[in-house]
Amino acid sequence: MPLSLLAASVFLASCATTPRMSESDELALYMSHSEPVQKVTYREPIGWDDVGDSHVLLTIKPTEGWLLRLVPDCLDWSGSGPALTVSNIAGVVTSGFDSVTRVGPGTQIGCRIQEIRVVDLGAVRDARNAQSGT
Repeated sequence: MPLSLLAASVFLASCATTPRMSESDELALYMSHSEPVQKVTYREPIGWDDVGDSHVLLTIKPTEGWLLRLVPDCLDWSGSGPALTVSNIAGVVTSGFDSVTRVGPGTQIGCRIQEIRVVDLGAVRDARNAQSGT
C-alpha cells in the first residue's frame, strides 16, 4: 500500500485572539511546561499557532498541545495559506520521520519534524495568569 494512503493529514486554521508575548518568551514558556517524546498517538488538533521560525504549537485539547520543532526557517509564515497538514503513519506522528506542510493556493511547503514536545497547556495558562496578575 503506498505511503500516501497510510498518511493522514489535518487542516487547521490559525487564529490569534489575544495579545502575544515575544516569540522567544512564548517558546521558553512552552519549553518549561513540556517534555520531549519520540512519537505521539495522532489525535486531530483543534488549532495551531506558529512560535517563531521553526516551532509550531498544535492544540490537541484545552489542556494538551504538541510543540513541534521543524527544520529551521522551513515554513514561510507570510507567504502561504492558513492551513497545515500533519503527516502520520498508522495513527502515530514520529519525530525525524513525519512532517508538517503549510498549504495555500498553489503552495505546499513540507518541513520535517525534528522534535516533539508534549505541552501541559493548563500549566502554561496558569503561568500566564500569574505573570499578568489575573
